Amino acid sequence: MTDITPEFPRPLPVERLPNEGRHLMIEADAMERAALAKRFGLDAVEALEAKVHAKPFARGELVRLTGHLTARVTQTCGVTLVPVHSDVTSDFEMVFTFAPPVPDAVEVELDAEAEDPPEPIVEGVIDVGEVVAEQFALAINPFPRAPGAEFQPPPDEDPASASPFAALAALRKRK
Repeated sequence: MTDITPEFPRPLPVERLPNEGRHLMIEADAMERAALAKRFGLDAVEALEAKVHAKPFARGELVRLTGHLTARVTQTCGVTLVPVHSDVTSDFEMVFTFAPPVPDAVEVELDAEAEDPPEPIVEGVIDVGEVVAEQFALAINPFPRAPGAEFQPPPDEDPASASPFAALAALRKRK
């Protein structure tokens, strides 16, 4: 693990969660939004908030985190390079465990169709802000386009001139 300071920290102690769980409403302030925009390569994050519910289950061995996030972002259009404003929403669910993480030396078989394994709870705390930041990153449109923007591929070249040997042939003709 790395010791990176998260941009949007919201630590939630989960060792003694009540059976009904705990509801949270979190919102990023201006400095946090600027840091998240830099982290995810966005022009700006105008708003980011989430409603989250953390609830223990499996006799308290696991914690289920469910939530809904909303955000407003500005990105650069991949075609026209003009700013594009968009709203981002996402529902998410993650499971966390108190069990220690699997050592790196152990080989683990992954199944792409299976549910994600539980994330580790570190020192009795789940960083809800980091969970929201990660889910936000997954929900952002990776290829934003301005309204009406259409990609126009370059015109087809003559196959003979596109050949890597075309330049050599041109040199040969000069001699």
